[in-house]
Amino acid sequence: MKRAFALFLILNFVGGATLADEGMWTFDNPPTKQWKERYNFEPSKEWLDRLRLASPKLPGASGVFVSPNGLIATNHHVASSIIAKLSTKERDLMKTGFYAKAQADELKAQDAEVTVLVSYDDVTKRVHDSAGTSADAATKRSAEIANIEKECVTATQLKCEVVSLYSGGEYWLYRNKRYTDIRLVMAPEEQAAFFGGDYDNFTYPRHDLDFTFLRAYENGQPAKTAHYLKWSDAGPKDGEFIVVSGYPGSTARLLTVAQLAYQRDVGNPLQKQVWDLRRKALENYSKLGAEQLRQASPGMRSLANSMKRLDGQQEGLLNPRNFAKKEAEEKDLRSKLATKPDLEKQYAPAWENIAAAYKALPPMAKRLSFSNLIPSRLATNALQIVTYHGEIAKPNAQRYAEYRDTRLDSFRNALLSSAPFYPDLEEALLTAWLSDARAVLGVNDPFVKAALGDAEPAEVARRAVRETKLVDPAARRKLLEGPASAISSSTDPMITLARRVEPV
Repeated sequence: MKRAFALFLILNFVGGATLADEGMWTFDNPPTKQWKERYNFEPSKEWLDRLRLASPKLPGASGVFVSPNGLIATNHHVASSIIAKLSTKERDLMKTGFYAKAQADELKAQDAEVTVLVSYDDVTKRVHDSAGTSADAATKRSAEIANIEKECVTATQLKCEVVSLYSGGEYWLYRNKRYTDIRLVMAPEEQAAFFGGDYDNFTYPRHDLDFTFLRAYENGQPAKTAHYLKWSDAGPKDGEFIVVSGYPGSTARLLTVAQLAYQRDVGNPLQKQVWDLRRKALENYSKLGAEQLRQASPGMRSLANSMKRLDGQQEGLLNPRNFAKKEAEEKDLRSKLATKPDLEKQYAPAWENIAAAYKALPPMAKRLSFSNLIPSRLATNALQIVTYHGEIAKPNAQRYAEYRDTRLDSFRNALLSSAPFYPDLEEALLTAWLSDARAVLGVNDPFVKAALGDAEPAEVARRAVRETKLVDPAARRKLLEGPASAISSSTDPMITLARRVEPV
């Protein structure tokens, strides 16, 4: 299942221990019958709507409105990127914490975006009908999704996104209200918020103050948020039924055995190698001093959290009993399909097609993992600018999803952020990444040759970082809004690096 943008996570606390009668459901399909039968709980449509509208989505995570004037409660680890970007060498808010005594003291985040799911519609039939069973079905689906999103934005002026659920079994159009003026209200110091040092924020019990308050603004004033949740002094009781609303990550329950085998044998080990190398580069830089540690900490924390999740996933895949269960489930499904000849003829080839695709993937896996500039924000921004000009020259429906008209506002908001760059950190990370790419892929790999030519990684990284103008948001804006010819003729070394590697 791809990330479902509005789900319930149901937990039932019994006798002081978390014994979970749990599941995840989208707002369009809550298990109301199950709730009624098991817990005598039957929410009204108004109750569900209020919960949804009180549940804003933050970058990659969840929050909740807790006042009628835009106040948002979320986790400290969720808001840590905002807090870190607002910090400086002289005022490290991660170390000292922050509290705005008045609204005028609230600190405006440089590039944060918060959305609220206003409404949704099932567009599965339209997407499926657009593609049929043609050889270019995926291209046709993508084009139809782009058309649906653009029609929605034109009609509503909201942020519209078509979301794929259940591996493409369903497609839903989500209409979101967008807030781009987000301010920091209160955050404890990291030492209290991260007490215990567990990088996995889903480990319980947790004895720390992992919370932060933000506020959404509109037109320079606190946003009017009529739908919000109120504080409970009593808290939950043992055995009480609890509904949690938010935006969890994706699941992989519908992957085939061939896909899971690839992840176990190739994908996860390779991802671990990539993240280990990136974390090592950050750790080496962090050891140079206190300021270097401050700059590197957000990246190290993020990678450590991802690594713990990956290690747990791999442990599950390597467990013979777990894998045998998945094999038995797939065998049972295929056996049942075989009893329905019409359906078998239509769908049975999918397993072989997927297996063939994944069999062809290992020889190119390392190139897919290393042929990018992800560790460097500056280099990533340069690559985004170069790609942007190539994409907007195409019809909207033929572009990469992130460059469609409906998503350009969010793209520009992130690209033109005034969040600070740290040149020494950028140079260290880009040098390490290009060195690692060369070591893994070899000197004759197309990406390595395009990025380095005959030069050394340190030389390329030093010139690109030290001589680029892209640290200035105005320079990025000028290139973004200027003609494509400005990109092709640019001598900015970060742009020329991006221009060389973009075709690869």
